[in-house]
Order: sequence, then C-alpha cells, then structure tokens
Amino acid sequence: MIRPPRVYPPAITRATAARRPAFTLLELVLVMVIICIALAVAAPSLSGWARGNRMRNVADQVIALTQFARSQSVATSSIYRLKLDAASRTYYLMVQDGQNFAPLGNEIGRQFTVPDEFGLQILDPAGQSREWIDFYPNGRAQAGKIRVTSADGAEALEVESLSPAEPFRLVQPGAPQ
Repeated sequence: MIRPPRVYPPAITRATAARRPAFTLLELVLVMVIICIALAVAAPSLSGWARGNRMRNVADQVIALTQFARSQSVATSSIYRLKLDAASRTYYLMVQDGQNFAPLGNEIGRQFTVPDEFGLQILDPAGQSREWIDFYPNGRAQAGKIRVTSADGAEALEVESLSPAEPFRLVQPGAPQ
C-alpha cells in the first residue's frame, strides 16, 4: 500500500505574521480611553439613580409598616400607631395599651432610622405636620401623607392615603392621581 506523502504546515515567518489581522497596542489603548470617557460622563447620572433607589426603599418600608399596622389593628382589635420622631430621625410602630401606647416588642416594632440623606414628614390632609398616624380596629386609618424628601429638597416621594378607608400607596408629587 502506498501512502501519500505527509504535508506539513508552512512555517510561520515574519512575513506571514505581519499579514495576520490583529489589534495594535495603540488601538487597544484608544478603545480603553473612549470607554473611560463614556463612564465618566455616565457616572453622575448613575449616582442619582442610586439615591433615588434608596429613597424608594425608605418609602417601601413605610408602606410595609402601614400595611402591617392596618392588618394587626383589625386582627387584635387594638389601635396601632406609626410614630415619627423627628429629633432622633426614627419611625416605629406602637400599640395602644390602656390609655398609652407601647412599643410592639418584636422585630417589626423596632425603630427604623431615616438615612441622613433623606427627610421624613407626616402631613394631615390639610398639609399640617403631625407626629403619628393611627390605625383602627375597623380597618380605617387617619388619612394623610408621609413625605420622603432628599436632604436638598430636590426629590420627593409621597406615601399617601386619601381617605380613612384607603390603604397607603406610593405617589409621585405633582403627578396626576
């Protein structure tokens, strides 16, 4: 049996290596510079997005507390209170115990701290500031809004209940209802 002759690949020479398509170091550095410039331009808007996300987290936490307070007041036939302490920048739930309100004594009753970059305010339907919202055993609550604002006042979110029978929900200030 006759075997065909072996064919070996041609040796790579400088001439064939120079003809192969590839990126030069200068081209790679230029692309990296363009990417860095694009990120530098986009970074300020990304930091604003992160702050808005943290503000939304505070509002979501307040909504969760209002939902819990409403359901627990019905389930236990007790008045629950969401209290805001502006001096210590905290908010928490309390339950009525006789004539006074006492802490819940569980994880959901702990004090939540408002981050330094935000402000929190409770307003009645007339726009007057107050320190708490009560939730009653009949499923109703004091109507009003809880405003979460950035420290500079440029951004705001509102958690609002338009009537005692409605749950609190997130709204954008100035947006149509």
